Amino acid sequence: HPTPRPSPDPTPEPGDPTAAPVFAPTHKPTPRPSSRPTQSPTRWPTVHPSPGPTSRPTWVPWPRPSAKPTSSPTSWPTHRPTLRPSQWPTPRPSHAPTAQPSPKPTSSPTSWPSHRPTLRPSQWPTPRPSRAPTPRPTARPSSAPSHAPKPAPTPLPTPRPSPEPSLKPTRVPTPKPTPSPTATPGDPTAAPVFSPTPRPSSQPSSKPTKVPTPAPSARPTPLPTPRPTPSPSPEPSSKPTPAPTTALPTTALPSPAPTSVPTISSPPSAVPTTAPTTINYRLADFSVAAPPELAEAAFTGTGLKVEHLVVNLTVPATKPVRLTLRGGGRTGSALRFYDEDPANPGYALTSDAGSASVARWIPAGDTILTLAAGALRDRVDNGDSVAQSVTVFLSSTDPIYGRARGFEKTVSVNVLDVDVSLIAVNKFLATTDPVTSDAAALTAKAKENAATFVFTAALTSLPFSAVRLEVEGDVDAFESISVDGADGMNRTVEPADWASLATYTLRVADDAVLSGDRNYSVWFVARSADANYDGVRSPNMTCQVIEDDVAFATVSGKALTVGAGVDGPTFSDGYWITLSAPPTADVIVSLGCADTNVFNTKRLLFTPDNWDRKYVAVNASLADPDVLEGRTARLTHYVESADAFFDDLAVSDVEIAVEFSVDSVPPPKLELVRFLDGGNGLDVLFDSPTNMIDGEWDIDCATLFEYAAQQFGADGTCSWTNSSALRVTFGAGAQIVPFDYVAATTLNSAWLKGGVLKNDLDGATLTSAAQYAEAQKPLDPILPAISITAPESVGKCDGVVLDARGATGGGSRALTYNWGMLTSWDAETDADMASVAALEAKLQQADAAGAVTLDLGFDDLLEGRAYDFLIAATNFLGGTTTVSATVHKLASPAPGVQFQGAATQNMVRSDKKSLKLDVALPNLTCTDMNVSSATLGFAWRAWRLEGAEWGDASPELSRAAVAEYTANPVSCRLPVDTLRAGATYMFRATVGFADTMTINTSATATVVVGAQDLVASILGGVEQAVAIGATTELDGSESYDPDEEGALAYAWTAARVLDDGSREDANPLLASADTTQSVLAFTPTTAAGWASDTSYEFTLTVSHGARSAAYSVLVSVSSDQYMPRATVTGFDESVKYNPTEDTFAAIYFEATSPDPGRTIEQTAWSVGAGQSAGLLGKPSGAPSPMLIDLGKTRPNAVYRLRLTVTDSIGSTSSTVVSLTTNGPPTSGTFAVAPYRGTALETEFEFLLDGWSDDVDDYPLTYTYGYRLGQGAGLTP
Repeated sequence: HPTPRPSPDPTPEPGDPTAAPVFAPTHKPTPRPSSRPTQSPTRWPTVHPSPGPTSRPTWVPWPRPSAKPTSSPTSWPTHRPTLRPSQWPTPRPSHAPTAQPSPKPTSSPTSWPSHRPTLRPSQWPTPRPSRAPTPRPTARPSSAPSHAPKPAPTPLPTPRPSPEPSLKPTRVPTPKPTPSPTATPGDPTAAPVFSPTPRPSSQPSSKPTKVPTPAPSARPTPLPTPRPTPSPSPEPSSKPTPAPTTALPTTALPSPAPTSVPTISSPPSAVPTTAPTTINYRLADFSVAAPPELAEAAFTGTGLKVEHLVVNLTVPATKPVRLTLRGGGRTGSALRFYDEDPANPGYALTSDAGSASVARWIPAGDTILTLAAGALRDRVDNGDSVAQSVTVFLSSTDPIYGRARGFEKTVSVNVLDVDVSLIAVNKFLATTDPVTSDAAALTAKAKENAATFVFTAALTSLPFSAVRLEVEGDVDAFESISVDGADGMNRTVEPADWASLATYTLRVADDAVLSGDRNYSVWFVARSADANYDGVRSPNMTCQVIEDDVAFATVSGKALTVGAGVDGPTFSDGYWITLSAPPTADVIVSLGCADTNVFNTKRLLFTPDNWDRKYVAVNASLADPDVLEGRTARLTHYVESADAFFDDLAVSDVEIAVEFSVDSVPPPKLELVRFLDGGNGLDVLFDSPTNMIDGEWDIDCATLFEYAAQQFGADGTCSWTNSSALRVTFGAGAQIVPFDYVAATTLNSAWLKGGVLKNDLDGATLTSAAQYAEAQKPLDPILPAISITAPESVGKCDGVVLDARGATGGGSRALTYNWGMLTSWDAETDADMASVAALEAKLQQADAAGAVTLDLGFDDLLEGRAYDFLIAATNFLGGTTTVSATVHKLASPAPGVQFQGAATQNMVRSDKKSLKLDVALPNLTCTDMNVSSATLGFAWRAWRLEGAEWGDASPELSRAAVAEYTANPVSCRLPVDTLRAGATYMFRATVGFADTMTINTSATATVVVGAQDLVASILGGVEQAVAIGATTELDGSESYDPDEEGALAYAWTAARVLDDGSREDANPLLASADTTQSVLAFTPTTAAGWASDTSYEFTLTVSHGARSAAYSVLVSVSSDQYMPRATVTGFDESVKYNPTEDTFAAIYFEATSPDPGRTIEQTAWSVGAGQSAGLLGKPSGAPSPMLIDLGKTRPNAVYRLRLTVTDSIGSTSSTVVSLTTNGPPTSGTFAVAPYRGTALETEFEFLLDGWSDDVDDYPLTYTYGYRLGQGAGLTP
């Protein structure tokens, strides 16, 4: 591997000092380049370029070019081009062009063109043309023309005219005229343009255009136009026009000389016309004065800025004149006509959304109409501006402006485009606007133990092609990166989904390394065939990881007791010191005690390779043999290290009580306090067995601990799981939190009272000293489970209630909530923006109040729009879960329908499932509509997810099956084992009026059928006995797959149990056995290596696909070949049993003797030490089955039940089974609203909230019951 920093000169060989460059490159590059290049290139480029070039190019190019060009180009091009071009060209072109052209042209073009053109043209052409043309024209023409001109013009003109015209006119005129007109109509243009340019050319054309320009040319045309201009020319034409001008003369006096040719009227027609021939009929016309330009989405603090478009009739009409105006041109739908706000001239009415086509009237006798025009933001990046057009049609019952005259004019409006092609990013659920430039780069902070950073990204305009957003930067620093919940860094945005926000989640692994605070920066880079987007980079998103791994050393027992007698120490004690993280240098802990009669370990050494916890042994003698009394001492620690994090680290002192006592062992000490994964309690471990104070399994927490009510909750409970382990279950209001070594308080440690706890030996007199232990964070903390209940769509007059109550995973504490909202559409008017702002304000108010429900009125949502509502729930352990619900606001009334519960529901195959609907008739209070029928009809459909597509769910959910399960149309009741394990289903219920179903709405629910854990089992109990030399079978055939997906695979292993409790591999003893069957048959013989009077641990692992489960039993090999056999034939040890009154569990067993000469004289059941024999529901020696009274068991306990059989010569053997009990959920609330009501009228709501349980007991299920009256039983 390379060194972190380069040497001044490269080494000649991999291992010798530097004198010349290495002959072969290293496998991985150094983080920084060497001062001089190697003779051969490395396989991968360095992070930074070397000052000088290599003699041959690298296999993979460096993403950025060198700061300065090489003195000469490399001999051969790279296999792939660099993302940005070098300042000098290679002698031969690369196989693919660069993404962006060179900032400056090369001194000479490449000898040959590239195989594919660049997305943007270079400033100089190649000597030979490329095989395919560039998407856009070059800034300068090629030195030689193409072989033949294009037979037809391009669809759109260039922003500036070409020096020479094309053979045929363009379909749309250029925004600016050419400096000079074409010489003749046919050379070079074959025909004039279809419509005039918005502004006249500086010189007139040789022949008139078909349609006059809005303003006259500076000089008259040589020939008159077929139709006069709306305004006269400053100078007369050389020949009179066929018809007089429609406007008043501009000269105050007549011309000094008559025109060279008099005006000669045509002779009258032989037949009179039917239309009037009044002077107004001849003069009737109109002009349109359009604003020179409009700006897209010109919103200011007072509204939408509009410009005036004026239509002027040449003569007034005797009847009203109807004007129809239509926007057109490129993205013409963005042009809008508005009603101007009379109280705020120059701005549109806030209530007017505008229209692309309007009809207006000019009253009789008037000649002018002024309209307000504006441009919506079309979200298309068209460049600096885009030409729009407005077409005006006239019609009237006054014949001079009658429809038959075909009055129509089109004017051009230049719309300034404000859209840009950028990537907008933001922090998830942020209340600030997204950012698009590095000037407003984002920074998010998170502690390392929960370092999850969530950002959103979206495009700012509609792309012309798909855009792939790639995450770049410090991506390797993250444990995982997911997009919208799916693993993967990159996402392709299709044009149809350009406005949709994508949510990126970046997670940093929580390590135990002291790295300090650190920043990781990432950004998005767009890749697209759309040149507007290709190569666009988003602002930096900086993830600031706050280091929460602190250098500290924990002391497992902070109060020791050692014994001293007249002859010296009588018993010793000790404790463990554990470092919080691996050091980078040796850490030496020196121990000292002022009492010279206390003897202890003097020095501990922790190294980077061995920083496991170290034990400190302590004992003492009497200070004065003639003074037979106890005393106290203090042991101190001093830490030295070259690692600055650990050097001079403070370590807790240890109090030592030296006792003159008859006891032979010290009293128990607190060894470890750790949060349960569910956050709902603590596991408290002592270093040795205790007397459990009074021998009872359940104990008042306040008897053992200080601050019990405050830390564990007023109704918190404590119970022993064995004599050296205690389980604390929190009640409501618990305040203890995982220990923070930066800010330690009394709320993040458990404080044991002194003088109450002894060891388990008879006659013990010494009690534990008062001490504390830090509450460690859980090993695998739970995440909140939350869902939003909301309708999929609501009618025009309906509000919506978003309900996120009923969450679990709070670990006995209230969750904190944050609401958010995402939309995939733009606010088009002030009213839209005001609505969105008001809705965001409501969400912020809900956050401030800690609300779990959100009640929105019918006018809080805009019609025809979809809203994504999100809520993030965080528990006190730092775990966060975010869920969303999409609500569509319809533009018309519709029936109300939604599924009860979450939109996505989880289950397993063996569960029953009921999907129930809440249904309501349409709300018509905000409309004038009526309904003809109040009868609703229902239509149910179901699909199964196949890959990424929803497909037919047959046979399990065929149409016939769905019809059977929805016989009651407001629910779908699925029997057990109906759905496939591991599959995902979508159910949709459509509700409408039964007669037509034309007015309807739908609700959708997703059901995820999870794969259940396999169950491994070995019959006969967790402890069994076999005889040496006897054929033995261990039966694992009761193992099963709850999903019944197929046969299981079996694998057996064996290990010898050593005296210290450790295991030693014994699999060679099973060499002659088939370890892949459900039943393991073997014969333990001494010849085969088996040892008698020895215990072995056998483990069965069952698997199916990716799922597996294991189960182990201890088997004792007896030297008595004919010992009696005690066998448990029926009992499920994998089940948790509920401690329920008047309920019994049955254990079936048998007792046999392999020696016909021996008989079974006795069977006897017993309960583990310290556990009540009252658990047995029958006499100890009763025949099979033995009954266990579950009503006498304790919650969350494990009982060991031993069956011992004795034969006629007194030989015995035994087997042990374990029985595990379940504990009820705790710390929750049950609320009823209202408390009183009227039968058949009042709707009552029952809410269970905040309940916590062990992690493996989720999800929780609820059963409700009721009592008919005082003294009546509870009825489910």
